[in-house]
Amino acid sequence: MNEQKGLAQMKDAEGFTVRDQDKYQIRSTGYSSDRFGACECCGKHVSEVFILNHQMRYDDPELGPSWTYYGNIGMKFGHEACLKRLVAAFVVAVA
Repeated sequence: MNEQKGLAQMKDAEGFTVRDQDKYQIRSTGYSSDRFGACECCGKHVSEVFILNHQMRYDDPELGPSWTYYGNIGMKFGHEACLKRLVAAFVVAVA
């Protein structure tokens, strides 16, 4: 577990890595750029395309805590390493 402020991590029941204010999942599509196109981060060909699903915590006054795609990375396709760098950069940007 990462002990830096704001970076505590755990897995939820759906397999998402959950941090203080966001959660994400990176998984393989089983296909290459031939099907999904170039990496959305670096623009290069990808032999095994991964998908990033990123959501932010949203505290609704009436409904309580929930998750939203609004105001975050959302869904991206690309190299696993590129997607991990994107998530890490997002943490720095909002911290």
